Amino acid sequence: MANGGWLGLKDRMAVLGHQLPAVCDFSVTNACNAACDFCGFARDKTFAGAMRFVDVDAFGRALPILYRRGIRYLTLQGGEPLVHPGIVRLVSQTAEAGISCAAITNGWFLPRYIDRWRPPGWTVSSSRLIAPT
Repeated sequence: MANGGWLGLKDRMAVLGHQLPAVCDFSVTNACNAACDFCGFARDKTFAGAMRFVDVDAFGRALPILYRRGIRYLTLQGGEPLVHPGIVRLVSQTAEAGISCAAITNGWFLPRYIDRWRPPGWTVSSSRLIAPT
């Protein structure tokens, strides 16, 4: 054991039966429908540049690699991930790969998709609701 008998984090996680890393935050777009003052992805700012969306097929090819590397939880983020035209496929592919899926979203489009993300699919959801002060 290194460090005078102390186990490093990786060694401690191995003892506990966990692999590292376990979580991946994945930005699927730089587009957003909101205009939050604090955010560079806001629709009224040019910091993010032209709208871009991750390729759904390339994302699907990356999932087995992430799984082999210990990723078991994937957070979709953006911009606003729910404006991605292939968001339903992204969530479905993630679930099919054995990875739990969550999103950091302003929640505006949740009613549009929530019924399609019942099992298998959306296993965890989170919404960060931001209001002007």
